[in-house]
Amino acid sequence: SKADEYYPEHTSVLSTIDFGGRVVNNDHFLYWGDVIQCGEDGVDCKIHVIEQTEFIDDQTFLPHRSTNLQPYIKRAAATKLQSAEKLMYICTDQLGLEQDFEQKQMPEGKLSIDGFLLCIDVSQGCNRKFDDQLKFVNNLYIQLSKS
Repeated sequence: SKADEYYPEHTSVLSTIDFGGRVVNNDHFLYWGDVIQCGEDGVDCKIHVIEQTEFIDDQTFLPHRSTNLQPYIKRAAATKLQSAEKLMYICTDQLGLEQDFEQKQMPEGKLSIDGFLLCIDVSQGCNRKFDDQLKFVNNLYIQLSKS
């Protein structure tokens, strides 16, 4: 099964070189690939999976500079995305060693975003207050509902 191919460990703290490589491609989003699902009506539908995130510089511990300067909530609600020659993300070990992993490219041109899945990490982080997270998620939900 494909579940056996999933790597459980991922990081958002990256070197400048890894942030600029073809997998991250100087973007604050990951392309996880695509899957074809057959709907109840028997029609096939291709689903591309994108994860919006914010990558942190391993030297400064501040967000990496990106070409898209919009705040996270605006970026995460975008309905069109593009990143020339961006590769599918598989795992952290892939960064810098892209040639050792499957190299599936994100589709060229603008990828339309037709739906959103909003997830929240409820684990107890050292500097995270749950109320602050809920407020952030609520603001994000409001922005997504406008998209």
